[in-house]
Amino acid sequence: AMIFAIETINEDPYLLPNITLGYDIHDGCGDEQVSVRETLDILFQFTKRKSVKRMVIFSTTTSAIIQAVSNKLAGIIGTQTARGSIDMQGICKVFNLVQITYGAKEGLLGDKTRFPTILRTIPPEDHYPAILESILSYFNWKFIAMLSYVGDLGSRAYEQARKYFQRKKICVLLAEKVSRLQNSIA
Repeated sequence: AMIFAIETINEDPYLLPNITLGYDIHDGCGDEQVSVRETLDILFQFTKRKSVKRMVIFSTTTSAIIQAVSNKLAGIIGTQTARGSIDMQGICKVFNLVQITYGAKEGLLGDKTRFPTILRTIPPEDHYPAILESILSYFNWKFIAMLSYVGDLGSRAYEQARKYFQRKKICVLLAEKVSRLQNSIA
């Protein structure tokens, strides 16, 4: 979807005239350390190369990288988790580089003093109970079932939602936490 969107924008002469967007996709493999390494790899691709008598010298000073990055790189998309996003933010913040996370839902990422360049594509999890209540109200549903993975970051949202629904007198007929390896509810 991202590649399609970028190509569509590039082909439209009215959206971003005289600007061509690009992309370089790296896979963090769901591992925070790999995500940090891939982020650094992207940034170091922007180091300036100077040839001197068959030798290639890489300018890896922070100011050289910041200059190169700010001229060519609009931002980095990733990761899905809060932990990975926080790790990547440590790097992105140094370069004042926008980081868009597509799955991190923890409310703490909204603190712009700590995470000034993180943007999210989903709302923070503390908004979920009110969002769910709006959906229930819209469809006039009176009874619900709730499922969450054991140990999932969504467990906090699950507990908040249960308490919220209890206060709002919404009947939760089933509330279960299941293991990721479990294929049925006991």
